[in-house]
Amino acid sequence: MKYAFQTDNFKLIQGNSLEILKKFPANSFDMIFADPPYLLSNDGFSVQAGKRVSVNKGEWDRSNGFDKDFEFQNDCVNFLIQKTVAKDSKKVITVKAPTGAGKTIILI
Repeated sequence: MKYAFQTDNFKLIQGNSLEILKKFPANSFDMIFADPPYLLSNDGFSVQAGKRVSVNKGEWDRSNGFDKDFEFQNDCVNFLIQKTVAKDSKKVITVKAPTGAGKTIILI
């Protein structure tokens, strides 16, 4: 596996977190912090720095309807929970903060 940054006690992997996490067995991490896509690209507009800008980020951010979006988010959280260590100490933190890239950084 290629690391974006590495020291003696730290490794940083950047990319599609769901694909990267599939390479690790269950119970591999003490905590996972994730920022799943908003799925808000809807051809609308917003205002940024006083200028009208598109809200579209890309196809990866387009909604597939409420039911499919909910299923996607639920599947993501359940998948992440499987990768954390002990059942009584599972720590999966997901946020909905704009990243502009729709990616998650995993710290090991």
